[in-house]
Amino acid sequence: MAESEAEYMQKHPPSCVGADAAPAPVELRDLIQGKYGSNTSVFGLLCSCGENQFAVSVPDDGLGPVVVKCARCALQRTVFDPQKHGYDGVLGHNEETEVSPPSPRSCPKCRTSTFGLATGFQYSGETDILEEDDLAIKPEDLFGWFVLAGRCTSCGESSVLADVECA
Repeated sequence: MAESEAEYMQKHPPSCVGADAAPAPVELRDLIQGKYGSNTSVFGLLCSCGENQFAVSVPDDGLGPVVVKCARCALQRTVFDPQKHGYDGVLGHNEETEVSPPSPRSCPKCRTSTFGLATGFQYSGETDILEEDDLAIKPEDLFGWFVLAGRCTSCGESSVLADVECA
């Protein structure tokens, strides 16, 4: 890799957000990197229709799929599934893990349920497996921690909505 690993990760979103990644809103990037460190790459989310506001559903116990639904076109998609994404997911370590269904989330301050979103992916050396094995896995998919932060579209409150260790 010509770039340093950290620079590469900042430019290459994991496949779970891939084509719908955008630059993260500054306040959400600062929230995520302030809490999870500078080894966390942060990307904003856009719907394929161009909208950047979503309803969010996450599992109550933290282990299960994270689903977003576009506020404009109602397209729903999973942006994180522990059985498929992150270090343990892409390597098949979570295939037998029991997951919980997602439940809708609302702003902790005003109870509105629409957010501007940013995803965070923390890396702490998990990509070293690529040096040992001939795997067809992209380095950006081997994140060790997934974070979803949202900024309420009504009151502007920013908060972490999902936080999952993946390695």
